[in-house]
Amino acid sequence: RHYVVAVAEGRIVGYGGLVTYDIEAHVMTVGVLPAWRRRGVGAVLLADLLAAAGPRRVLLEVRAGNKSAQRLYARHGFLPIGRRRGYYEPTGEDAVVMARRGTPRRRGGGGS
Repeated sequence: RHYVVAVAEGRIVGYGGLVTYDIEAHVMTVGVLPAWRRRGVGAVLLADLLAAAGPRRVLLEVRAGNKSAQRLYARHGFLPIGRRRGYYEPTGEDAVVMARRGTPRRRGGGGS
């Protein structure tokens, strides 16, 4: 597990969390205080999480109505791959599942 926080003016203004598995990672959460949104905080947090993921494929869920977050993820190479109906409680809002391809791991050994 990998967690990051963004601190400004002496307080936490954003946070993020990632779980890594053997070949995949899952962004569990990214949040930024409303007053600090659209100022690059989310992008920095996400970049730190992606660095921690290394070459793994990365998955996440995002609220279907959160278009600004979806654009942020798209700028970092994520593509929508599915939808989870009624995922968010208690509203029943759908989640858009997004994935970012991993980078192939170099294997030792001979050539072609």
